[in-house]
Amino acid sequence: MVFIRSLTLQPDLAVGRLLLREMGIASVMGALLGGALFAITYWWLGSFTISTILALAIIGTVYFSILVAVVLPITFLRLRFDPAIASGPLATVVRDLSSLCIYFAIAWSLL
Repeated sequence: MVFIRSLTLQPDLAVGRLLLREMGIASVMGALLGGALFAITYWWLGSFTISTILALAIIGTVYFSILVAVVLPITFLRLRFDPAIASGPLATVVRDLSSLCIYFAIAWSLL
């Protein structure tokens, strides 16, 4: 939502710089969430493999969510659609489906 507001106010926004900043924030969030999830699931289940799968899945999901939040509005703007449409149900569905795919891909590759 913040990106769409910035894009609306400044159509010539430096997307690369913004994406780099968002990826930095995603790195911190992913590390914190992944580390916490790893610790909790390892304590709860005692399985290093399952804890690793869950931690990597949450980190991958956080990164992909940032990409969706930036790429969808830019695509909609270039196609001359309202970029605010991309922040609603479409982005939610894309993020939900991608998070499941990321989780299953990591689980399949590690199991």
